[in-house]
Amino acid sequence: MKHFIKYIAGFSLVEFVIVIVLLGLLAASSGPLLFHAFQGAVTRMQITELDGQARYALARMTKELRTMRSNNSPGFSAGANAITFSSVTGGNITYSLSGGSLMRNSQPLAKNVTALNFTYYDLDGTALTLPVDPSDIRYIKAALTLAKGNNTLSVSTTVFPRNYS
Repeated sequence: MKHFIKYIAGFSLVEFVIVIVLLGLLAASSGPLLFHAFQGAVTRMQITELDGQARYALARMTKELRTMRSNNSPGFSAGANAITFSSVTGGNITYSLSGGSLMRNSQPLAKNVTALNFTYYDLDGTALTLPVDPSDIRYIKAALTLAKGNNTLSVSTTVFPRNYS
């Protein structure tokens, strides 16, 4: 009577090699997909950060420009990249660009700012050339450009100051 030796079931070397090759192909094909997904998440975070800073800065500038004292008040200075005016509370406020930051007086209001532009318009809607006569200004357009990484965001607002005649 012959005794048969039972073989223990398992995987052969060829089966292991096939599995490793298939897993390698799967990883190689899904790697770029995962990279682009992470890159998209980083881009979304940067754009969200830029958008939040831009919205806050424009809201603050709009509020203060809208309620500033008359354009004929002392200390008023209108430039292409900066503006100084008297607030209704009595102090002077200056908005300017310094080293990549939007500054309100000497305090940073937003970072990653690459451009700050003010355009001044008369009653007819004609853009005034610098230097402007403060009594000719009826509304102001403020534009900000922010950049982080490969992302750039440009926003602008038009302000009609209440105390202008």
